Amino acid sequence: MNEWRALATVLAFTTSFIFFVLFLTFWIVISITAYCTNYSDLLIALICLVGLFFSGYATDKLWDTIYKF
Repeated sequence: MNEWRALATVLAFTTSFIFFVLFLTFWIVISITAYCTNYSDLLIALICLVGLFFSGYATDKLWDTIYKF
């Protein structure tokens, strides 16, 4: 049972890191696009907040699943 929890914890950290990298990449692409097309900074901030919310929500659900073992 402890081996499964350790494996699940490593998987959760890996998934959290992947979500973070995807969010960072998304943020950079949106920022460059917004800079080149003169969108407002408020739109960039809103998109970043939505991305943070979804990556945090997914990570939270993952941790809930791990601790049900």
